[in-house]
Amino acid sequence: MSHADKRGIEIVAEFHDDGQSAKTANRKGLQEMIKYCSVKSHRIDCVIVNKVDRLSRDVNDYTSIYANFTKGGISLISTTEAINNTSFGKCVGNIMATFAQLDNDMRSERVTAGMKKCIESGRWPFMAPIGYTNFIDTTGKKTIIVDKAKASSVTYIFNEFAKGVYTEEEIRQRVNVQGLRSNKGKEISSQMIHKILVERFYIGSMTMNGIDYQGTHQPLTTAITFYKCQKFLRKYDKSTVMALSNPDESFPLRNFVLCGRCGRPLTAAFSTSHTGRKFPYYRCYNKLCTAPKSMPKEKLENDFFEYLKEITPDKRYLKVIRHMALEVWEKKYKEINKTTEQIAKESEQLKLEKRKLFDMLGRGLIDENDFKEQLEVIKSAIEEKEIHLNEAPKENYNFEEALDLCFNFFLTVPDYWKGATYNQKIKLQGSIFSKKPSYQYPSFETPNFSLIFQQKRGFASANPPVVARRGIEPLFHG
Repeated sequence: MSHADKRGIEIVAEFHDDGQSAKTANRKGLQEMIKYCSVKSHRIDCVIVNKVDRLSRDVNDYTSIYANFTKGGISLISTTEAINNTSFGKCVGNIMATFAQLDNDMRSERVTAGMKKCIESGRWPFMAPIGYTNFIDTTGKKTIIVDKAKASSVTYIFNEFAKGVYTEEEIRQRVNVQGLRSNKGKEISSQMIHKILVERFYIGSMTMNGIDYQGTHQPLTTAITFYKCQKFLRKYDKSTVMALSNPDESFPLRNFVLCGRCGRPLTAAFSTSHTGRKFPYYRCYNKLCTAPKSMPKEKLENDFFEYLKEITPDKRYLKVIRHMALEVWEKKYKEINKTTEQIAKESEQLKLEKRKLFDMLGRGLIDENDFKEQLEVIKSAIEEKEIHLNEAPKENYNFEEALDLCFNFFLTVPDYWKGATYNQKIKLQGSIFSKKPSYQYPSFETPNFSLIFQQKRGFASANPPVVARRGIEPLFHG
């Protein structure tokens, strides 16, 4: 104000950005001033700033702002620097803007270096993800600790999803009912659930600029559980995800069973009688199809239940498969261990290539686009290796016990389907049929089952089983 008074300049408006850095032009006060000058340029002779670095700490932004002022016939005056419309004054302005950016860049580099050093020591200097909270230790260093109120819920999310039974949406609903909230106090969103499931931070790993560092914080899940989750995240196709996200739980076979006449998926709806009573029906939506106009829900689902009974392996068949599976397991176990060792070596080699890639970028031997492309390829390959390693059977794994549990479930598949929830039915149907079954009015058929269901028909015509030692598939005489 005193600078303007001494020179007889009338102040018509004041703008300021309290507490905001001038390294960005996206500031409320600055944008309001630029707009004001643009609209009322005919009434304004000059803009006064204390220093150029209060206007902008970016050379490009300063040049753009100064050009707009000049275009409107407005001069820029600094109360502490020799800036004016002369050639020398313009040069001083550009120099001051350059030094302002240099100072800002150097500050950023020091902050980045400090953060990198912090991460290299195993401490996380940024905002803590859900399940943790920021903390300053006795030495004054920033770190994070487990948020006891939320950590168990995060662990629950990983454990439940790793079972392969529940979708992200089902788990989201459960943890919201349990009272889990985001760090901003809001309900957990679908995006938050997905972000949690793919975040390596929860297994003790920290990532900065594409490089992984081992953290000193307490993991909230194991690497085995984490990589199981990554596998299931890739499992569901688009139609299954849509069915599970927007279910009409009255019709589990809708869009799953195909019409045997025209090959289109059956739809379903309730029909209302003149008395107002509702009756559930499946039907083919193809108007040109010769199939019956509609099929009562009970009829179609009972036929599907009988079809499951028809294709479900019986005890005699499972006994043969069990014997063969155990033989194969014993034979292949050593090969699995050998393969696991090889994959571990390949994973370490990929991590070495990743470090070399960052070194090449730092030395200017590769441009940024090629760097990003190669980095994504290497990161994807590392993740695939880690998934394989964590899926490899451990020495204390009881394969025989797991096999018995699995086969006992196969014997009850039809009854399980009948009593299952909508989501469980959808998942079970997808596991049994590799291609959607068609309804031939009144019987079912399908060209493809899952492997263990494929074998029953061949076994049904076989006489005393003769086990052929050719892998998992049984061969029978006759």
